[in-house]
Order: sequence, then C-alpha cells, then structure tokens
Amino acid sequence: MQATDASTLFQTDEALAQGAARASKASRTATGSEYGHPIWLGSRYKDSIGLAESGAGADAGSARVLSLRCRTVAASTAAPGARQGPLPQSQAWTAESGGVVRLTDLETGKTAVIFRGHSAPVPTFDIVRVGGSTGGGRESTREVLVTGSWDKSIKVWSIPSHGTTVESAATPLRPKPILTQPQAATDFIKAVHCFRSQGRDFVLSAGSDKTVRCWHLTPLLEWTGALSEADWTRICTTGTSEGERATMPDIEVVAMLREHTRPINCLGSVPPPPRLDASAEADADAEGGQTTLFSADSMGRIFEMVLNLPASLDNASATATASAASRGSLTIRRELRAHETAIYDLRAGWRDEEVEGLDSLPSAAAASSSQPGEGEGDDEFVTPIYEAPDGSFRRHVAEVWTCSGDKTARCFVLSPTVLRQSGRGQVPGSRTSKAGAPLGSQPPLGPSRTIQHADFVKSLVSLGHAAARRRADVGSAADLALRVSPPPNVLATGSADETLRLFALDTDATAAPDAAAGIAPSTSSTAKPTVPIAAVEGHWHEIDAIDVWLRPRSGPLQGPTTSSDNEPIPPATAAGQRHLNRDLDLDDLDDDGERGQDYQAAPLLVRRERERRAEEGRGKDPLSSR
Repeated sequence: MQATDASTLFQTDEALAQGAARASKASRTATGSEYGHPIWLGSRYKDSIGLAESGAGADAGSARVLSLRCRTVAASTAAPGARQGPLPQSQAWTAESGGVVRLTDLETGKTAVIFRGHSAPVPTFDIVRVGGSTGGGRESTREVLVTGSWDKSIKVWSIPSHGTTVESAATPLRPKPILTQPQAATDFIKAVHCFRSQGRDFVLSAGSDKTVRCWHLTPLLEWTGALSEADWTRICTTGTSEGERATMPDIEVVAMLREHTRPINCLGSVPPPPRLDASAEADADAEGGQTTLFSADSMGRIFEMVLNLPASLDNASATATASAASRGSLTIRRELRAHETAIYDLRAGWRDEEVEGLDSLPSAAAASSSQPGEGEGDDEFVTPIYEAPDGSFRRHVAEVWTCSGDKTARCFVLSPTVLRQSGRGQVPGSRTSKAGAPLGSQPPLGPSRTIQHADFVKSLVSLGHAAARRRADVGSAADLALRVSPPPNVLATGSADETLRLFALDTDATAAPDAAAGIAPSTSSTAKPTVPIAAVEGHWHEIDAIDVWLRPRSGPLQGPTTSSDNEPIPPATAAGQRHLNRDLDLDDLDDDGERGQDYQAAPLLVRRERERRAEEGRGKDPLSSR
C-alpha cells in the first residue's frame, strides 16, 4: 500500500521536530512585508498542526516551486485581452511539482496564465522570442515557452500576446501546447535552456540519463513567426489544428554530449555582452558567433562547451538522410573544477566593474567601443572599456556563479585577460573527491571566489548579472536594468537552512559574522567579503529558486499577495500558537512577558495539541488508530 499522507506513517522524534519547526515558521511568516509579501500558489494545510503532523515530509505538495524566473515586460507591448488590460507587466514564472508552469502577477499575487499538460513534475522551463516582424513592419513580440518534465517529454507553448481574450478577468488563461516531443530523453528531464548561436536558435535538454541534447528550434520559430495575428491568437488559447500540426516543423536533435557520468542538474550559457544602445545589440545578434555553454551534474562536474555545426544543417536534402546526432557536436572546451558534490544552480552573466588607474579612455577601445573583445585580443569574456556617466572607466566581465551540496557558492571568472591583470593568473581547477581526469582542450579552471555556508546552497542569483541582462524584456529598446548605474554587485543565495543571504562583493568584510555558518569576518584589509550583509528568514522550507524582480514602479503593491482561496495559515488556537513558538524557537515570552521554559522536546507539541483537541471534543485523533 502506498501512503500519500506522511501523518499516517511512523516518524522519529527528529522528523516530528522538523515538521513542527516548519509549521511554526509557516504560520509565523505567512503574511507581511517583512517576510517578502508571500504569494501562496496552491492549497495548504488547514492549520499549523496539520502541517506539523506531516513531520519531515511537510512541503508545498503539488505547488512546490522547482524553478523561478521574474521579469518586467514593457507596458507598451504587453498583451491586451478581456481581462480589461494587458497581461501582467511584472511577471513571476514558476515551474511546479504538480506538472504546471504558472505565470503570476507580482503586483497582485494573482495567477494570470497556467500551462498544464505534463503528467509529472516540471523542474525546468525557458522562454525564447520569435524573430522576424509582423504585419506593418512591426518587430515581433511573440514568444514561446519550452518546458521539460519528469515524464521525459519536451513541450513548446505559445505565450498569449496581442488580442488574446478570456471569459473574465478572474479566469487564468490556459494555453494548449503547440508541439510535444514525447520521448525527448530516456529518463527524467531536469534542465532545458534556450540559446542563440551562429545565427540560429536551439534548446539544450538534459537530466537523469546523463546526456545533453541540442535541439534545433529555428524552423519552428520561423513557422510561428509567419502566422497571422488571428492564427497566433487562436493557437494561444486552443492550440494547433490537425492541419497545422501536419505542416508544422518538428524540433530535431543536432548534437549530443555523453561525457557526464552522473545525472545533469543544470544548463546555461553566457548571454551576449551588454550593449550601450539598441542598434549595437541588433548588430551583435546578426553576427552569429558561437555561444559558450555549460552543463553541471550531481557529481559536481561542470563542462564548458561550444556547439559546432556543419554547413549542411540548413540543407533539407542533406539533413533528411543524415543521422540527427551526426550533424553537429558539443565540444568540451574545459572544466570548471572545484565543487565536491551536486551542483544545484548555475548562473552565467556579465559583471560591471570599474577599471582603476586610467586617466582617459584607451584609444584601442575607443576606436571600436561597440565591438566586444576588441582591444583585449581574442578574449571573448571581457568587453572594451567605456566611460560611465559619472566619469569612471568601466567594463563588463563574464563570470559563472555556481552553488552546491558541498555548502559553497563559487565564482569562476572566465576572462584570462582579467585574471592576468588581477595578478592571480588562471586559477587551476582541482577537487578532493575523485571524479575522473579533467576533460577538454584547455586546462581546468578553478574558482576566483568561494563563499562558505552552513548548509546545502540550493539557489543563487547575482544582482549585477540581472542589471546587465537585456534579453528578458519583450519589445523594449533596452533592458530597464541598463539604466541602473552603477549596478549593484550583490549575490543572493538560498540555502537548505531556509535562509536568504545577501553578500556585497565589492567591499571589504565589515558585516557581522554569520553565526549560523560559523564564519567570522576577515581581518585583512584587502580580503573580499565572505560574510553576508543580510540574512533574511521567510520561507519555511528549502529555498530552491531565486530571481531578481526589477520593479518598474515604486510604492505599495496594488493588491493582496494571496489568491482568493489561499489565506494565511491560521494558528490552531492562540494558546496552541504560543506553545508552538515557545517550543520550537526556544526563546519566546510567556503571557506575562517573562522568559518561558526552554522546551527541548519539540515533538511533544503534536501530542500536546492532540490531547487538547480530544478534551474539547473535536473528534477522533487522526493518529489514534496506529
């Protein structure tokens, strides 16, 4: 017999204590700006005691967020509909264990769109913009969503845009997938990543079968871009017709990588370098250079690779007879080597840094400041120096942040120029545990910075990367973040200990020590910080995903941050709540304001509450039949 309720299973005192602790925190942090304006995505336990009885198995169930992306869509190009306005300008996209991807309005906490179609958890998704232009010569603002699931399939969805309507403003849109690749892997898919390389669009997928697959997405995007506005609006709500499916191009594998020996958790790529104007960005997209890609597995190995494609890729007669996997190759360039165990998150991006010791702009960089890498030889991971509005000289440097079950977050600076100028040179990559000989044509690269934590580091995001990211905003001439000057060089990490930490990366260690991690501030005047400038509580479970919301307005949020059926978790009773806090926090006040007794046996909470309910005649103890 398979039990679906953890409260019906035998649990140790330690497991009950963990559930009770989570119940206490869930009730205490259910609402309020000090806890991040919580948005509840799904149904929850009726009260905190019900959550406590689930013990260590307590989590968000089918609404557990496995992946997250926040973005701000330009208001002038957001999609109008019958909801009396555009789709949300401030968006949170979440992939959930219930098999859905959800679009939530960050201002109101309301669900705007639900993409439902997978039969298993969806741990990963990505969004890609459809190229080309629509009628009247307007630049296309169409987008498609790519999702990967434990059901081994990849689905492609059209994201609702201009003219999409629904019956009422309170009803979320529910698009149908326009394409399904049912056997996209031989085991769970854990990661998908969309990227553009050599003038074409691709999707990487990977997971428990230890294989990275590269899918050619360009033909499908060209097909969707050629649809009329009426047809695009229709497939956003009802999906494609049989006739359209017969003519719609499929996505095909053009390259594979099988060098990983453990399940693959993360995929990523270095985005195009930041540009100072939109025309330069368009020129960069037309150049069609190779994109640097990354894959990371549960052993801690990270491969830096590139996609090599033959000229025959666009030749229909050649591709019809050739094996898909033989049309190209994913070539490992080097390993990023340091982590001892599973990689949980990987973020590649560009950091804006000041170049010291300059009185004027270098002539080589000034001569061609719109071209990345010129003036730096063949180094593709650093941009030319430019003069900022405040008179400082700055440049952008490509780097990769990763986090792992070895309780560290690590930064890998990719540019040999920057490493050489810093006096460190290339940091050799190494690790204590065995993982096999390093792969690639170049020596392994080690981290330039390591930040220790008290527990597994499950997620991270660099605010500096977010400030330089331009691709997320639909139809805007430049990302809103480019107007942030200077961008904050701050790292946010989420840990298995349920704490969100912020690290300032440009200053010396001046913050208080992180007692939870056992880290003390450095006494060196030149040392980089290894202690957080802030540690914020809020979540009552592991923090699996973090992203940055660049809010386009100031002031209070527009509406409630809970959906209609998701009010905050109520306490069992006032007395029960007081016991809950006192038993688990070990430092709460009694009603008279004096320090209460420090209870050391938190599992007694559940039994004490059962006895109280029985005395009040609330019905049979749910566990009395054990």
